[in-house]
Amino acid sequence: MNISFSFLKKCHAVEHCKQVVWAHQRNSPLPEIPEPHPDSTASPLSSPLNSARLSPSSPECARGQSFWCEDLASAASCGATGHCIQAVWSHMKVKEDGDDVCKICKNMVGQARDQLQSNETQQDLKAVFEGSCNLVPVKVIREGCDKLVDEFVPELIEVLSSQMNPDVVCSVAGLCNNAAIDRLLLTAARSAVILFFGIIQGAPRGAN
Repeated sequence: MNISFSFLKKCHAVEHCKQVVWAHQRNSPLPEIPEPHPDSTASPLSSPLNSARLSPSSPECARGQSFWCEDLASAASCGATGHCIQAVWSHMKVKEDGDDVCKICKNMVGQARDQLQSNETQQDLKAVFEGSCNLVPVKVIREGCDKLVDEFVPELIEVLSSQMNPDVVCSVAGLCNNAAIDRLLLTAARSAVILFFGIIQGAPRGAN
């Protein structure tokens, strides 16, 4: 079977070939593949996104800005979204994240801002958010994205109405520069490789 690099990439089999085949060849077709961000502060949770709304009277909210501005959920819970936008997030710089989930989020930011300029309703914007979440390829991340949208539509709109960089918007939402998401995507890719090569091994010899 003649398998192209583009076909391997489409089937998420590049990492397998990198370790098992191309590492032992002199001329490898392998491009550089980004590793999970080492400076990501996200913790490995069952859900990769913080989508739980706390009570404003929660002891965590009493910790002040250091807690409020950790992420969108914390800011929203403590009624500090506007403060975090003005005092912290508008001045933040984050690494550009190239994974699929982050790209989906940044595309969503562009679409939602276009809708805001057209004076669309909150329900219309929620539909944009939900449509973007549906594009996320891994179920647990997709479900976390849906919960974030269900809980924090007003705060998402407030963030999108600001001049914040899309990379920062998606980072504080938890969809970019998130180590837990990086690990989930890597696990999903490895599972796809196992399935892919299982299918190849079971295919009749000489099949195209």
